[in-house]
Amino acid sequence: MCVSEAINGLWENEEPALIPVLIDLLNNDPEEKVQATAAQALGRFALMAEINSIAPKYAIQVGQALLDIFNDRNKSVEVRRRALEAVSPLTTEQVKTAIKTAYESLDERLKISAVYAMGKNCDTKWLPFVLKELKNSDAEIRYEAVTACGEIGDEDIMQYLIPAVNDEDIDVAGAVIQALGKIGGNEAKLYLQKHADEPNEAVKDAIETALKEISILGDMTVLDIAPQPDNMNIKGKKVIIRPKIITDAGNDYRWQTDPELSALDAMIQRQCPTVSSAGNTLIGSSILMRAGYFRCRYPEGKHIGNCVYYNIDELNRKPR
Repeated sequence: MCVSEAINGLWENEEPALIPVLIDLLNNDPEEKVQATAAQALGRFALMAEINSIAPKYAIQVGQALLDIFNDRNKSVEVRRRALEAVSPLTTEQVKTAIKTAYESLDERLKISAVYAMGKNCDTKWLPFVLKELKNSDAEIRYEAVTACGEIGDEDIMQYLIPAVNDEDIDVAGAVIQALGKIGGNEAKLYLQKHADEPNEAVKDAIETALKEISILGDMTVLDIAPQPDNMNIKGKKVIIRPKIITDAGNDYRWQTDPELSALDAMIQRQCPTVSSAGNTLIGSSILMRAGYFRCRYPEGKHIGNCVYYNIDELNRKPR
């Protein structure tokens, strides 16, 4: 078994003790394939560091090692691009600068990795770039742009994303359907339901999978999952307020990772994805704090914001 295959065999191993071993292979192994594979393997530790599932010191260790490789022009483009992709979950300014540098590169391979990295970086600042690349003549870049749209997950881009489902490249069209499932929302759900009877079996299966994902993670604008009894809703002339449930997590994440919005919020800014793939775990979320959380929506269903009360003495039913 070669070294790169051995590294791939450790993919599910999340022990931080692997980090220095992988960094050593990244820096010193003579084989380009081993270096690239080591960089990719470090990517999962970058994500773990960003969501605070390992000690913060590892974010510095992993991030610096990967950025050093990306910035080393003596390394092959293949190794540099894999290092960039791996470091992209970290939301530091150095990482954002690296992504922008790769995007502006004349090397098409680096640009493709930069668009991929924009999605993994989960910052809405990248939306103008990925939306522009939806019209790129290169199908591989269009594919990564569509995927990045799904990762960033902003419902406001539907008007640009949905037309791309007619892309001449079948992989790009399939990626659009997957992105719609990740983003969710009423518009995506209605579109997918409308086209659920597609004669093309591959497209039909992709739509079915996307609708299941919306069902799991929660449609953020229609209360057809875990609906609340009417007596738990506060209805006004323009908005309805109801207790929050786990399916509100997607919009919460998008809002709390937006620097401008989070600056106006009492909560700290979130820097990375915190919703599990099953949609039932919200790591470090404000939902877990001792307080009352409510979701605000328009009568037609659109989730427009939240309101919160803090420091309530539940025993005496009064503020502390």
